Amino acid sequence: MSGLGSAAYAADTRTGTQRHAADELAADNSEQFVVHVRDARTGQIDVFRGDRQTRLYDRDLARLLDRRSRQ
Repeated sequence: MSGLGSAAYAADTRTGTQRHAADELAADNSEQFVVHVRDARTGQIDVFRGDRQTRLYDRDLARLLDRRSRQ
């Protein structure tokens, strides 16, 4: 699943706020993080890193993660 990041980022359709949050998370790649797709239909994704939570809305990424997790 780690290889999904670059493909998903290349097809970035997120808003500026969501992109900023994702860039902020990517800035410190020394920590592990957890991605929780709350609703693939609406694209609601929660990203947990340390004691922080960031909520994103990206339907394409949520659907991609859903499909890949079923393989």
